[in-house]
Amino acid sequence: MDPRLDNYDWEEVFGEGSGGNCTPINPQPQPPSYSGSLATFTREDVVEILQMEDGENDGPDWIIYGRLKDGRFFAARGGCDYTGWDCQASNSGDVAATKEDIIVFGLTAEERARFGIEKEPT
Repeated sequence: MDPRLDNYDWEEVFGEGSGGNCTPINPQPQPPSYSGSLATFTREDVVEILQMEDGENDGPDWIIYGRLKDGRFFAARGGCDYTGWDCQASNSGDVAATKEDIIVFGLTAEERARFGIEKEPT
């Protein structure tokens, strides 16, 4: 596992933690016409991190996108309230066939802005 993902917060983002509110990622296809695998993924499946940004309790989500061992591109995010991951928390993820698709369709406008990406969906 990439050492940058080896902590409590990223464990929760990927649905591997013990906080009780975040579940294994059930990725959504991006764009909706994507016909590849929708299998869940974990931190162990990440082979390339393109960008990631830590979040804050009761603030911006933890966000990441990159490439998985099976070649899919992914985006994942998770957030919690000021008390941490065991009270009010959530996570989600998306998969796509290409880097362009995960950027355009898998990242929200806010996530693209946090990463400094100006690309908008076409």
